[in-house]
Amino acid sequence: MTGATGRARSNSSQAQGKTVEGNVAQRCGRRSLLLPLLLISTTALTAPALSASVNWSGGTSADWFVAGNWSGSAVPTASDTVTIDNSSNNPVIGAAGAVASIVSLGSTATTSTLTIQNGGTLSTVSGYDAVGDAAGSTGTVSVAGTGSTWANSYGILLGTYGTGAVNVSGGGAVTSGDLHLGRMASGEGTATIDGVASSWTATGPVNVGYSGIVT
Repeated sequence: MTGATGRARSNSSQAQGKTVEGNVAQRCGRRSLLLPLLLISTTALTAPALSASVNWSGGTSADWFVAGNWSGSAVPTASDTVTIDNSSNNPVIGAAGAVASIVSLGSTATTSTLTIQNGGTLSTVSGYDAVGDAAGSTGTVSVAGTGSTWANSYGILLGTYGTGAVNVSGGGAVTSGDLHLGRMASGEGTATIDGVASSWTATGPVNVGYSGIVT
């Protein structure tokens, strides 16, 4: 489908097992979805594993791979739950190899950003990532440039209780299990994919306004 505009009319909008190309826009009050390239199939939902918590401090720089930027002075591993809240140095992943169990932006009512660029990669392996997790929070993830990727096999929540946005551009790519935009009634989620080489591949349901009313 190319150059199409879709509107969902139910309490929960769910797309599954479809491939959409072109410029697709879905709006539900304050929740919006802009996905020029969204590849969707099906997958089962699995409970996440338990993990330790690591908080971003940005005490040294914006570099994800610098140990001094993290609580405990250790770069996250695949067994760590990463929390990113307001910081003078927001994290940047500019090389391959960043991993975490899950990532949460905005666990409190703060503004936080994460940038993946210049071929940087982030893999989260054990549960749902959340952008704009807490009420009053604002979280933004940017995935920019060829080879820059964010991969999560479980799912991504944009605007759990707060406001969450993901911007994919310049050949960047995101892959996820499920995708939820506006997960709870107060949540607002936006996904923007800009450029023909940029993509978001979802292997599970895509829900727009999951707990709100979609018009």
